[in-house]
Amino acid sequence: MKTADNLAPVYVDSRVGSKEMILPLQQRRVPVELTTLLFGDLAIIGNGQDGPVMVGVERKRIRDLLQSLTSGRLSGHQLPGLVEHYAHRWLLVEGVYRETVDGLIEIPTGGRNWETIRFQWRALEAYLVTLTMRGGLHVQRTYSQAESAGWIEALWRWWTGKEWRDHRSHLALHQPEDAAVWVKPNLVHRWAAQLPGIDEKAAMVARNFKTPLEMALAGEEQWRTIPGIGKVTASRAVKAIQEGKE
Repeated sequence: MKTADNLAPVYVDSRVGSKEMILPLQQRRVPVELTTLLFGDLAIIGNGQDGPVMVGVERKRIRDLLQSLTSGRLSGHQLPGLVEHYAHRWLLVEGVYRETVDGLIEIPTGGRNWETIRFQWRALEAYLVTLTMRGGLHVQRTYSQAESAGWIEALWRWWTGKEWRDHRSHLALHQPEDAAVWVKPNLVHRWAAQLPGIDEKAAMVARNFKTPLEMALAGEEQWRTIPGIGKVTASRAVKAIQEGKE
């Protein structure tokens, strides 16, 4: 389903705990569609590198997160389903919590009052890191429902507002010169750096072509799928390879 702005909506699960996000998203002018999702609280059909992809979000308020960890439902059912059904997936952890002097978790209950939860703060943080490093998920923290709606809007706009190859802001990130000393450029990297207009984009080229032969046989369309390389640069690179001159 496409909206008037030609952007697919955010699909929101119809069950309790998910559908409460409809109003905050609508207030931010995000199109939403209520449905029944097998896994996850929200889903987006995004513009992936090779076509449309499913993006899933499991939203957990901190108290719900701790309860689902204790029961085993999160690790045993919800997150495996999220990984299986979505190409890109996030665990959205919503709410304020902090560590007590005894290493436990406490959450605010109103005013200046806090409730202590019999769960180790360090264990929770280690679990979230493990999900990121080994579980195939991104973990996002927000402090309120309103902030969650804002983050979901940003996620939705990123995945639906542009084609994959048009996301190029990461190319502006600066890498300290001394960090490159620890990475030895491979043959594709070194050859690509000699092509006109490539220069600092050679590392990105090396991530897209596995061998020099693959790079040499690639046409302009394949070159243009590489972030930071447009029509003119792609044409010059292919011409240089085929003719042996700039």
